[in-house]
Amino acid sequence: MQDQGRQSRGDRDMSFHLHLRAVAEDEIRDDHASLEEFMGAAWDNHETEYAAGIAESIAKDFGPLNDLYLAGPTLVGGTTSWHLPIYGGRIVPAYMDQQPPFVILDPDQVATVADLLAGASFEALWQVEGAKLAAPYAQWEDPEGAAKENYLAHHTGLRDFYGRAAAAHRAVVKAFWY
Repeated sequence: MQDQGRQSRGDRDMSFHLHLRAVAEDEIRDDHASLEEFMGAAWDNHETEYAAGIAESIAKDFGPLNDLYLAGPTLVGGTTSWHLPIYGGRIVPAYMDQQPPFVILDPDQVATVADLLAGASFEALWQVEGAKLAAPYAQWEDPEGAAKENYLAHHTGLRDFYGRAAAAHRAVVKAFWY
């Protein structure tokens, strides 16, 4: 499943991706131009970085996956951290014509996400949001099964990525390539 998100930077214009990269916090330059250079190079090396466990990406499905995570507070006593895995973090200011948007999670936020996803019951989240997420798969032979398999793969990939990043006390930079 994850292969759909790993393409060359030239191919990123054909779709949209959430690209996550674990990095030492002191290596992050907090300006759009530097992040575009850093994340562009990371995207060009995504296969290698993915294999090394320091990168993750999700093609197209990151918005609906965020919806799945936003069901979390109804299941676990209202924690407010469920927005962090996909869209949460500090937005790096950009001028209107600059793309892509960048978001940074500091190491403490990464640890929060890692704990959240490690303790999350995918099955419980799916019970709340699964029917909605399966709707676009209506024409597939097994819409519920196909959708569930897809989102479980995304969830597992993010859970493992954030777990590794937290264990290494890394920050995470997110690029939304459109």
